[in-house]
Amino acid sequence: EREYEGEAQLGNSEAEEKRQFFFDSLVAETSLQEHLLDQLNMADATKGQSIACEYLIGSLDENGFLSTPLSELGLPSELPLKDLQEGLKILQSFEPVGIASIDLQDCLIKQMEARGWEKTLSYRIVNEQFQLLVRRRVPELSRKLSHPTEAIHEALKQIAELDPAPGKRFSEDSNQ
Repeated sequence: EREYEGEAQLGNSEAEEKRQFFFDSLVAETSLQEHLLDQLNMADATKGQSIACEYLIGSLDENGFLSTPLSELGLPSELPLKDLQEGLKILQSFEPVGIASIDLQDCLIKQMEARGWEKTLSYRIVNEQFQLLVRRRVPELSRKLSHPTEAIHEALKQIAELDPAPGKRFSEDSNQ
């Protein structure tokens, strides 16, 4: 059983505010793994999902991506695929948005969806023309999406606001 379960269920807002303040003041010092494990402690997850989530947190790369397919992670872990799939859903709901994405495109799309940008030109560029975006082929993007190059440049500025590596903003483990 987790330590804070009873406290979290009480919904004590003062305790929650203190915990959040403490949490916010530590973020700069916190590793990505600690940050995600803290969120896992407050998540509504079964024992199997929690174990899978912890395993997945340990499998993230330095950018915060989960680049290894679940089917490959499942074998060495001996965890049920269902727990891994549900654990991944839980993990992907955590902050920072885009964590545990499979790649950069997936990460950017998750952040855009979280901001409600699905109907924007930026979203179409990332979703439909990712290879042209990566190569910054503005004239080709303009032609393929039937938008003037100025609109493409504006969309690229908007995309640049997103975090391409949500795991990088956390401190590395300080005991080197």
